[in-house]
Amino acid sequence: MDLRILKEKVKEAVDPVRLLEHIGATNVNIKNDVVRCACPIHKGRKQNFSFDIQKGIFSCFSRHCGEEVGLPRDVFLLVMLVKNMNFPQSVEYLAKFSGIDSNVEYTKQDDDEYKIKQWLRTQKKLDGDDIPSLDESILNMFSREYPPYLLNRYSDTSILNLFEVRYATSGHFANRIIVPIRDEDGRLVGLSGRLATDNKFELRRKHKYLHTANFSSGAVLYGLNHAKTFIERDGIMVLSEGFFDVMSSFQKGICNICATMGATILPEQINLVIKHTSTVYLAYDGDIAGRKGAWKIYKRLKDYCDVFFLDIPKGEDVDSLDVETYWDLYLSPMKAYEFEKKYHKEIISKN
Repeated sequence: MDLRILKEKVKEAVDPVRLLEHIGATNVNIKNDVVRCACPIHKGRKQNFSFDIQKGIFSCFSRHCGEEVGLPRDVFLLVMLVKNMNFPQSVEYLAKFSGIDSNVEYTKQDDDEYKIKQWLRTQKKLDGDDIPSLDESILNMFSREYPPYLLNRYSDTSILNLFEVRYATSGHFANRIIVPIRDEDGRLVGLSGRLATDNKFELRRKHKYLHTANFSSGAVLYGLNHAKTFIERDGIMVLSEGFFDVMSSFQKGICNICATMGATILPEQINLVIKHTSTVYLAYDGDIAGRKGAWKIYKRLKDYCDVFFLDIPKGEDVDSLDVETYWDLYLSPMKAYEFEKKYHKEIISKN
């Protein structure tokens, strides 16, 4: 095999956490896509070494191991320094470690189609317990009497009950729809309060959303606790922007859906996506912001999953689509090149 191609395959396939443990690193800890441990190069004792999983770069904070070499501080240099190997030897070593046959010849097409999903999907959720949970009794502070704004959107309140939606009549969240946010295991990790109005002046004056303190929306996928059985059944995860997209989608019979709570996706959410599926449908709003956001999300997921787009019409979103239109879009998703061709000007727009 061409050494360059083998290097790229190894680089994408190697699990840095398992590698560090394999070459003798101690005190290994993982948080926010960064591995901390004792330096395996100079055999340190404290957590003076880090490996950034997203960037694929290591750093030694005490002796600055590898910085003077003049090569990228990646997994190859790490093995070269720990095992006293040259570059080709390190590539062969990591290929064997990752289960890649270095004698197999690959075509350019094989190389282009190569995926790195497998090792990522098998990784455990990183530091899930670091997300603090809330006392369930906090939900009793809010009313189950829904305001007209919500009832006009959801005549069938069984969906609102499923997602435990409440309404705040007073206090910090006064006049807001309360959406409990749970992690994939069902732990209550946050509350979001949405003003019960579409009045633009009120939304600007009081802010459309308020969240409980210390809650990070980028640490969870909204609705995953309900959707994961449907994702497993269908082999597809639909990603949308907001809470009400998820609720409306359930009401329309498409239940393998989660929300990123914004038109972006963060590393913790990517971990959750690739843990549960290898196929993603992006269903973001049919406006410039939604399409630009969907394209950016596609670029962050495309190396890990097969990603398609629902062609949401201009000015619409999942919540506003009628059942028939939504199902038509779901059953005929767009490929990335089709989406880019159709919405190229919007994707590159600076507005």
